[in-house]
Amino acid sequence: MVSYKLHYFNLDARAELVRLLLAYGGIKYEDVRYSFDEWPTAKETGPFPLKQIPVLEVDGKPICQSNTICRYLSRVLGIDGKDDVEKALIDMVADTCTYEIVEKAYDHRAPFAEPDENKRIEKGKVFRDEKLEPFLIKLDSLYKKLGGKYFVGDQLTYADLAYYRMINNVKPLLADLPTPHPELKNLYVRISEEPKIKEWEKTKAEVIF
Repeated sequence: MVSYKLHYFNLDARAELVRLLLAYGGIKYEDVRYSFDEWPTAKETGPFPLKQIPVLEVDGKPICQSNTICRYLSRVLGIDGKDDVEKALIDMVADTCTYEIVEKAYDHRAPFAEPDENKRIEKGKVFRDEKLEPFLIKLDSLYKKLGGKYFVGDQLTYADLAYYRMINNVKPLLADLPTPHPELKNLYVRISEEPKIKEWEKTKAEVIF
């Protein structure tokens, strides 16, 4: 039996999609979470070849880079696409959600990026209007053009979990969006009702942000 150990901070950030994939697959793993104070020592003594996290140890072998870890797990779970074109489309959707929204949202979400709460609120409004709304319009169009029940085909894939994770990341901003995107909302609800995802949301550890 393969053993897994995930190393990260007590944040969602770059490990949350990894955790979602592990939860969806019902994969048991050791969940190691470092405080910011612990990390400088841990990174010099732990299994971190690039001196950064997240790292997923697979039978003691460290895998670095969050997207690499996610693609590995999607292959293990068989939710990475049926052929080369599907695999590319799934990666396209997942990378787009991650790079265009999740990685650009820290400024208004993370206290270490902006300590002033009022400024974070204002930055969130700017992000919503200038980035999130135009992005969701394009993503909605892409979802309709690909034409499946899910983003790629009629089975849930890594792309759908990446989308679900992205929406959770910006959920406080969604109420004030001018465009409703009912198809994307329906997709989010269907993903959230997956039994293992629902259980994960009920039982996951509380994070700093």
